[in-house]
Amino acid sequence: MASSKVKVPFLKSYLPIRGDHDIYYLDLIELNRVIRHAWKDCFEDKFKNQHWIFARIDSLYSIRNRVVHSSGYLKTDELKSVETYCREIIKQIDQYIK
Repeated sequence: MASSKVKVPFLKSYLPIRGDHDIYYLDLIELNRVIRHAWKDCFEDKFKNQHWIFARIDSLYSIRNRVVHSSGYLKTDELKSVETYCREIIKQIDQYIK
C-alpha cells in the first residue's frame, strides 16, 4: 500500500518527501481502511466516534477529488471545510503524536 509510494518522491524529484514513516504516504481511502481495521485497538479512544472521523475523511476525499481531477474551482465554504476538518482531526490526535 504505502510502501510503494515512499519510493516515488525519490524517482520524481519535484515531489516533496513526506516523512520517514509509511503513514505519511497513505491516501485518504487507505487511511480510512487503517482506522476501520484498527478502530478498537488504536483509534476508539482518540476520536469522538467512528461516524465523526469517517464523515470528515469522506468529505476531504470528495473535495480532494475535485481538485485532483480539475473539476472546477473550490468554493469558499469548501476551502473552509478543509481547514476546519483538518484542524479538528489534528486537535483530536495531536496529543498522541508528539
